[in-house]
Parts: sequence; structure tokens; C-alpha cells
Amino acid sequence: MRRRWLAVMLLGACTDRPSAGTDATTTGEATAGSETTASSSETGASSTTVDASSSDATDSTDTGGPTDTDTGGPTDTDPDTDTTGEPEPACDEISFKSAVLEQKVRSALELPEGPISPEALLTLTVFDASLGDRIKHLDGIECAKELVDLDLTQEDLEEVGPLRWLKKLEVLDLANNDFAIYTGGLEPLRDLDALRYLSLADTDVATIEELGTLDSLEVLHLDYCRVKDLAPLAAVTTLRELHLWNNMVAELSPLAAMPKLEQLDLHKNPV
Repeated sequence: MRRRWLAVMLLGACTDRPSAGTDATTTGEATAGSETTASSSETGASSTTVDASSSDATDSTDTGGPTDTDTGGPTDTDPDTDTTGEPEPACDEISFKSAVLEQKVRSALELPEGPISPEALLTLTVFDASLGDRIKHLDGIECAKELVDLDLTQEDLEEVGPLRWLKKLEVLDLANNDFAIYTGGLEPLRDLDALRYLSLADTDVATIEELGTLDSLEVLHLDYCRVKDLAPLAAVTTLRELHLWNNMVAELSPLAAMPKLEQLDLHKNPV
């Protein structure tokens, strides 16, 4: 898909994907689609970053590497629940449904074999699982509760439920995943109160009601989606950048409720 980024700037600044722990608004040349997914940087000495090009993590169609098949997942036994009433998953034993995701986590932790301890997984703060390794399931990642920066660009995600437990996430990139085939919607993102940067570019998302509760969000990419109604975003008064290239937006009145908005891209919308 051809990508050309033509930004409509309110104050003339364009944004690259930030690293967690830094200001979500930076200056640079704007890009579109998957180019909004710059590499995650380390957030500190204890941060662990995955090499997305690791030769150990192979396409699920490659018979020489792991395939994204069901290997079992964690059991929800903890009496604690989230706002939906769903019990918090037990993390005393770490198990991944996706063999590809497990391989990437092992690479990040430098743990090629043997059990992955809960303590080891808690050292993961920056995780880059991008670049099309066809990850479908995220079961197991919910136990990496110290994650602040997660890149899942260009995968084959069928659900994002486990993300609801990553309460410290500040940067989340889900660009280039086809959410049109995912019936669960964006509900799991509703309670990610620390989130400052979110990219859903090129995901075919149509409704964004769940994003209205993200009261720390500063940068939102919704390029190449099917969004018509911006009303849910009126409650997100922290937004500084809103990228809506190639959507179906015709009504702009919700933007009046965004006092901090500095950059707005409305190219290829019926306005």
C-alpha cells in the first residue's frame, strides 16, 4: 500500500514514535501508515529490548522455525479483577499460546530454553515484536507487567485481550494489524491509563468508543482506518497530535474540546 504522509499541522510540528519515559510529542518529518512505527528505545539500564529481526523468530509458515500454534496459556485463578470483572491471570507459571511470541521473549531475556520465571518476565520493560512474524495470540504477555513500550506492528493479531493487564504501558504500536476480522474491539485498551502514544494506523478500525477513557493520551494515529465519529475523543483533552489520514470523518465539532491539540492530519476525509 502506497504511503505518503502529508500532515496538516496546527503548530507546524510532526511526530516520530517516542520512546517510553520521554515526551510523546517530538519534532521531525511526518510519515504515514507503517512508517509511524519507529523502533522502540531503551528506557533505562534495566530495560530489555527485543531484536525484531532475530533469526530465531520465524514466520509461522516456515517449517524450520516455530509456528504460531496453541501451546496452552495461563489460567485465570487470581481473585483480583479488572473493571470488566474479569479475574486477573495467575502468573506463577508463564506459558505462551504463540510459539513465535515465546521465541521473541526468550531472545529478549537471553533464555533459550527452560522455564521462564515470573521474575524474569518482570525485567522486560521495552519489547519490540514487530516486522511481520505473524503473531496471532498474545497470551502470556499479560504477565510482563513492567512493560512501558510495546511494538506489535505488522503482525496477524486476532485479539488484544492480554494487553488489558499491562497498566504501565506508555507507548503501544498496533499498526498494520487487520482489526476488521477481530470481533473483540478495543475494549482491552480502555483501562490503559498511562498510555501516551497509541498507533492503530492501517488496522481498519471503525469505532473508537473505548479510547475515550485514555486520559493521558497525547499522540493518536488512526491513519488508513474507517473512522467516522470523533465524538469519543472529545473526552481525551490531553491529545496533542491526532492523525486521521484516509478515514471517513465529516464532522469536526468534537475537536473543539481538545485544548492542547497542536497537530491534526485530515487528508483524504470528506470534510
